[in-house]
Amino acid sequence: MHRPLSCVLICCLSAAATLSVAPDAQAQQLSDEQRARADALYNEGAKLFVEKKYSAAILRFRNSYKIDSSPKTLYNIALCHGRLGQYTEAVDVAKRASQALGAPDALRNKATARLRGFERAERATRVAKAIGDPTVAKAPPKEIVQPPSPSPEGGFGLLGWAGVGTSVVGAG
Repeated sequence: MHRPLSCVLICCLSAAATLSVAPDAQAQQLSDEQRARADALYNEGAKLFVEKKYSAAILRFRNSYKIDSSPKTLYNIALCHGRLGQYTEAVDVAKRASQALGAPDALRNKATARLRGFERAERATRVAKAIGDPTVAKAPPKEIVQPPSPSPEGGFGLLGWAGVGTSVVGAG
């Protein structure tokens, strides 16, 4: 009578052990070529993120994740969605990153903190849309710094001549 129970227990334990080492096993199964390709895609995504090309970065990170399902890559995909204001997607991906098997505690904590922030932003966006806030529909315009206009006389103007005078006196 106890034999079926022990078989079930053994099966459950072996399944748990398999799941707990699955990320490491996958990492060991990647060939050097696959690892290099995943790293190259990840690095391209990171470069695009720094350049604020978040949509393109998401594509590179996703392609890297298809090869090597690293929680770190999921975290970066969530960051990109957050920067694009796509909070629903950011919440979904950050949740997956924070719950990923084999994720280091530091990454899990960062992903959980980001998840909470994305959830707050998502709720704020929903509330703003519900009350008809027009700023939600579009991003705020970026401030454009205009170059100084030339003086009406067509010369350097008072400040321009002051700068010329200072450089001449300093050079003399």
